[in-house]
Formats: sequence, structure tokens, C-alpha cells
Amino acid sequence: PYEEAPMTRAPRLAAAFLAACTLAALASAGELVTLSGKALKGDVVAVDAQTVTFKEAGSGTLAKIPVKEVGEVNLGGKLPALGPTVKRNEIELVDGSVLVAPEVAIKGKKVEFAFLPAPGGATPPTVDLPMTTLYWVMRNAEDPKARAEWKKLLTDRGKRDLFVTIDEKGNLSPLAGTFLEGDEKGVGIQFQDAVSDEKRRLLQARATGGFVFNQPLRDAIPPTVCKVRDVFGNVLIAQAVTVTDAGIKVTTVGGATFEYPGGTGIAKLDFAEGNVKYLVDLDPTVAGPDEVPGEPRLTYLKNRTQDGARLRLDGVEYQKGLLVFPDTALTYNLGGDYREFKATVGVDDRIPVASSNVRLTIEGDGRKLFSENVSRKDKPRTVTLDVKEVKQLKISVERESLYLGNQVNLADVRVQK
Repeated sequence: PYEEAPMTRAPRLAAAFLAACTLAALASAGELVTLSGKALKGDVVAVDAQTVTFKEAGSGTLAKIPVKEVGEVNLGGKLPALGPTVKRNEIELVDGSVLVAPEVAIKGKKVEFAFLPAPGGATPPTVDLPMTTLYWVMRNAEDPKARAEWKKLLTDRGKRDLFVTIDEKGNLSPLAGTFLEGDEKGVGIQFQDAVSDEKRRLLQARATGGFVFNQPLRDAIPPTVCKVRDVFGNVLIAQAVTVTDAGIKVTTVGGATFEYPGGTGIAKLDFAEGNVKYLVDLDPTVAGPDEVPGEPRLTYLKNRTQDGARLRLDGVEYQKGLLVFPDTALTYNLGGDYREFKATVGVDDRIPVASSNVRLTIEGDGRKLFSENVSRKDKPRTVTLDVKEVKQLKISVERESLYLGNQVNLADVRVQK
């Protein structure tokens, strides 16, 4: 059922993918499992945003499998058991990547951390983790009570960085301000107090609760290719996985990099669709146009045009998507559970009005994430937005002229955890 390529094309095929998201054939015991449950044994050759290229064991055939049909790719590494006896800090990055570490320190504008021991004794990756990629560092992450208190703190955190201690009663006590930079040894950190505006040095070890970073809000972000799960217990939200001379380099959506020597240390690439929700499967609150005598009053359609055909952009048909009519606003309740919004946006091929032109605006909790004109003359474009912690997502379409023909497609529109 998958497109296959002769082995003579393998070098050219692999080279073509290196600029995107490439993973060389590294594990002789690799296994690819599709969402339908089919398992293929062999080696991963390459991965990009659309395709996983897999060299099947025995036949040596290169199977090109659409990413949307892949559940996961296992590379042979074992995932560690992170029970309540494993003492650790937990680090979450702005892109949703989660790291676990027995030790963590901020040195200058960078973050350094130790890795948990890995099954099989794999060598840890080399990490470049700028402070700007951090969302929070939580101490005592193995304690369920501490995790529950930390979650509540994040809900009520405000708009400043937080240096979090634990008071005499065992409660989290946040000090609001701005983190500037750590010292060379990672012992102290410069902190500007929100109340006094005073700059002072705080000992990082005194943050017995942890650190919270109020990073600048992001709108457009690189799309996620997959989740990378390593043998040290880390989960990376990857925008690229690239072969280097030294091994495998993973770049997260937020811009942190992890270089795994020799390609060891990675357990699996996770493409699970359980983390994705298509908006056609959600029911929005709809605000439609006012009734005008003689004019149609349509709001939106799921997966089809007015004549029942599939949505089509630049000759490509889509099984899932929204056709949104002008003067319409759709509000979706995301509950803060997703981190990325993605859609292919354009005017449907079947709309005959050459002058079709609308203003598409996407907001998260009242903040504009995207607001641009979409017209017939434009090529379809992929829009990827940061919706981390967004509770209410609003999509609105405003017309530039008459109602007729001024609709817009949001093909494959979805949110991802």
C-alpha cells in the first residue's frame, strides 16, 4: 500500500531529505508501526514532515510511508521507568519538551543539567539549551503532591518570572521578578525584584520549589515533525532530526539542540495521532452574519464545499478541513491542553470569483496570533501557531467586498499536544 523506490535510488533519496529531517539507518532491529497496526522490520533511512522512508529487512526495499499513517518508529532503545523512588527535577521547555534531571544549573544565559542513568549505559547527548527556551524547572518532580501544587502555581502565576521557595509550612512561596543570568559556576543567579526593582544575587539552591520563566509570547512557530523519546526519560518536541558526522542531532521547536553520539540514546520517534485533534471533530460556538434580505446566511462547513465536493487547494484535495464563510467567528474550547495549531489556508479551487479576498484572524484567549488577507491570487500557505495554554481559540473571517465567493479553506486544521 506504500510507494516503494528501487535500491539504486537510495543515496539520492537520503541526500534529498538531509536538509529537512533526516535519520540514517542506525538500528538493525528497528520497527515501524502504522496506525492501522501493521509492523515493518528494518532500518529508518529518513524522515521529513510528510514521509518516513524505511528500508525493509530482507527485501531491502525502501518504503515511503506518509507520516499521517505512522504511529511510531522504535529504534531499539529502552525507555526508563520513572517511579516515585527516582529523585529528579523536571524541566519543561516553551515548546512542550519535557526533560528529567537529577541536577540542573543556569550558567550565564545557558542551562546545564545532568542526565538520569540510562538502561544499557548509553552516552548522554551534548545539549545546547538557551535560557530563552525554558518554561519552568520543578524540584521534587517524583512527588505527586509537589506536582499538584506546582500545577496550581502555574495556573495563578501572573506575568513575571518566579523564584519559588518552600516555606516553613511546606507551601510554595514565589518571588516575582526577572531572571537576568546565572554565574559561571551555576551557583547564583541575578534576579531583578518586581516590587523593589532591586537587582540581587540569589542562590539557585534556595529555589527549593523551582523556577518559572515568563518568556515572550510566540505566534508563528516551526511545525512539529515528531516527538523524540530518549532512553534518559526525556521527550523532545522536534522540528528536525538530522544526521551529523557525530550522530543524530535533534532540534526542538523552541530552538534547543540535542546531539546523540553515534545515534544511540534514542528509543523512538512518536507520531501518535492520539496527540492530535482535528477541529472538524470539535463543536465550536458560532457567531454568524446578520440576516440581510436576499443574501445567504452561511457560517461554515466541515470537510466539503457547498456542492458536496471535498475541499481543494492548488489541485490537492483534503479529507478534513473547514470552509468558513465571511462575517463568521468560530470559538473552540481547547482548555489549555494543546500547544500547536496548524492548517493549510487558501481559497478553494472551485470558487469562481477571481477577486475573492478575506481577512482571516486567529486569536488565542483574546490575543491575535494571526491576522492576514487570504485571496484567490495567493498560493495556499501552511500556518503554524503557538497555542500553548490557550483556553479559547477564535477563528474569524471578514470580507473585503460582497458576500459571494469570499470564503476561505482551513484544510487539515488541527491542534496538537
